[in-house]
Amino acid sequence: MRGELDAYPPPPRGEGSGEGSSPLRVGSRRPLSQPVLRFAQARLPSPPWGERVFRALLAVQVLFLAACQTAPQGYVLLHANQNPVNAAKHIADMVGDCWFGDGNSYFADYSYAPELSSSERPRVLIVEKSDPAGLPKLVIEVVREKRGSDIRLFGPLMENDQAERIRDDVAFWAGGGRICR
Repeated sequence: MRGELDAYPPPPRGEGSGEGSSPLRVGSRRPLSQPVLRFAQARLPSPPWGERVFRALLAVQVLFLAACQTAPQGYVLLHANQNPVNAAKHIADMVGDCWFGDGNSYFADYSYAPELSSSERPRVLIVEKSDPAGLPKLVIEVVREKRGSDIRLFGPLMENDQAERIRDDVAFWAGGGRICR
């Protein structure tokens, strides 16, 4: 271990081997321009340990950033001047009346499930009738903001030919509209 910690071998016997000798003494094998790093070298971690710590910290940062993401990319953002629960309840009522109550052929294969009990992020989910426990095809999520609420629309139904109609209807209802369009 002594060979690993010393950058240079000790001076030969007879040169500077006395009691008061210094490693930087004239006649020693160590050049005067290079410092003695015995203590610093003993405390440095080996490269594999440092690499493992770096990878672990990087993984924690990636997970932290992923957890902070609040909505998927590609969502439509609308705004309402109401608190989240009232806005979500109004939108859920209008979705039930307009999209599912009047025999709308486009939403015939779907059902809706309002989740209004959450005061922080109430949602309205549109799911397939054949798979009600499956992933939602449309999520209308209402989030509290400083002034009013933000409404986020996302899911596979926002990527087809009805996306514009869905966006326009929800924007109208978020603005206080009370009729089907």
